[in-house]
Amino acid sequence: MFTPLRDLAALARPDPAGQDLKLEVHREFSAAMSVVCGLTAAGLWLWDWTIDPASAPRTAAFRGGILALYLANALVLVLGRRRRPLVAFGVAQALAGEALFVLLLDRLRGGMGQAPGGFMYFFMVPLVLFQGFPLAAGLLYAVLAALLPHAMALAGAAPGFPHGAYAVLIWPAFLVTSVAQAAFALGWQRRQETERDLERAGNTDSLTGVGNRRHFARVLAREMGRSRRFRHPLSLLLLDIDHFKRVNDTCGHLAGDRVIRRVAEACREGSRESDSVARWGGEEFAVLLPESDADGAWARAERIREAVEALAVDVGPGPPVRCTVSVGVAAMRDGEDGDAFVRRADEALYRAKAAGRNQVGRAPD
Repeated sequence: MFTPLRDLAALARPDPAGQDLKLEVHREFSAAMSVVCGLTAAGLWLWDWTIDPASAPRTAAFRGGILALYLANALVLVLGRRRRPLVAFGVAQALAGEALFVLLLDRLRGGMGQAPGGFMYFFMVPLVLFQGFPLAAGLLYAVLAALLPHAMALAGAAPGFPHGAYAVLIWPAFLVTSVAQAAFALGWQRRQETERDLERAGNTDSLTGVGNRRHFARVLAREMGRSRRFRHPLSLLLLDIDHFKRVNDTCGHLAGDRVIRRVAEACREGSRESDSVARWGGEEFAVLLPESDADGAWARAERIREAVEALAVDVGPGPPVRCTVSVGVAAMRDGEDGDAFVRRADEALYRAKAAGRNQVGRAPD
């Protein structure tokens, strides 16, 4: 659900990570279009020759300069890594190209009279080159690009510049370009929100709101790789609600769902922000504990077990339902893969249930 005020607020405060992704997505397209723009600018030397064949040779160097700027921009887009310098260079080179065009017009007899139409090309630049840039950069370019010829003429660099004809043609183009840039930015923002919502839905268990098994598998692989790389401890808890079938058989499946939700809340509340909680399947849960050794994981498992034991779940008419969990704890071993890690935690869980349930079992280190 999108609202105008929220959309405008998000455009005013873009997420840096989202802006980095936006640049990466558009990088190749913008680099290719920069080459196209440079070649187009060079090819428009034919326009110079049409206006003033005698003076056209004197404009070739300016056309070559514009081409060089756009080719340099393409190279920076391909090789650059830091977003802010890359964006600053893109805006600066486009403005420098426009300044060369103003100087070029002064070399042509009657060039200033033809000026307004030629400047329209520079208002295509943000639409084809700056889609990967922040909206603020594109709007800043549009303002400066519209003002630059006026400023150069007032400074004496463009005698005979037609201020009135230019303003009548270019400032409406500035408005159209600015609105189009805002529309592109809004479209990107909404696309990102939709993709985040879809990703969240695909990673979340719909009943409990914690992660699902597929998402947990990805987190497990990532954290195991991190643990190996930095030699940091990593532990895993597997929890199972004891005698859960009795709850379903006695109170119904809706009551069972409430119990599952409350146990999920207890797991989440008993975990740190850096931990990952997931519904492993049915009445089973998994908790991944980065930076926790076996002793720390055991203590956390005990806290969660005690919290569940203290629950009184309201399931409608009749007394509240009480439940317990059995927990298996395993700390990752050197050289162990994900399947072996989970299997040891599952074996520890089995031992806890075999020993009488409502307790924590620990896998051998």
